[in-house]
Amino acid sequence: MSRSIAMRYMSVFSLVLMISTFAPAAAIAADIALVIGNHDYKSAPDALSAEIDARDVAAALEDSGYDVTLGIDMTQREMRAQLSRFSGKIDTADKIVVYFSGHALRSNGATYLAPIDQQNKSLVQVMLDGVPLDLVLRLAQVKSGRAVVFIDAAQFDGFAPNANAEPGLAAIGPSEGVLVVSAAAPGRAIRRRDARGTAFARDVINKFLTPGARAMDAARSMSAPAWSTGTVRPELRL
Repeated sequence: MSRSIAMRYMSVFSLVLMISTFAPAAAIAADIALVIGNHDYKSAPDALSAEIDARDVAAALEDSGYDVTLGIDMTQREMRAQLSRFSGKIDTADKIVVYFSGHALRSNGATYLAPIDQQNKSLVQVMLDGVPLDLVLRLAQVKSGRAVVFIDAAQFDGFAPNANAEPGLAAIGPSEGVLVVSAAAPGRAIRRRDARGTAFARDVINKFLTPGARAMDAARSMSAPAWSTGTVRPELRL
């Protein structure tokens, strides 16, 4: 082999070595979470403890390795923008968790998660101000078998009922591949007793986010009035 050819091979080898050395490693799918705590409502009583619960759950998820998007006291515009940004991360994620604490409204069989500027004086306000729970569940289904949605939005002291909507959750059918865990069953209301953290938030942290805990086992271990529907992979650990 001539000296010039040998030098050419050495140059090519050096270039390949440099590329392999400095090329970025393949991206590792992240676990992502969207956590919203709406407390300071403009047209309804405050959702006591919602902010504290959301911050506690967000911190526990971060400790578990999640990339957490946290929103506190979000308006309609902010909630929709936050959900849109979160949806852009789902395709490349491994597991996803959504946690909402605040008020909800139910109307015509649908549930709407209420931003702090939610109005319910007309059906149009109910449907356009609130974020449809069905939309959240549809997004979660993108990661079928690896998605859990927590909802703490069934309070006695929510929006006053009227002809347009009632406070709380409408019926939630099982979503394929999504585990839904609520502080109370649809149609049932509970009372937030003070501004300290709720038993529901503590159970989410202690039962679901304990290392090694399987999500389905954790859901079955929740005590009343907590309620769940849907399934995920039996081996799923958050």
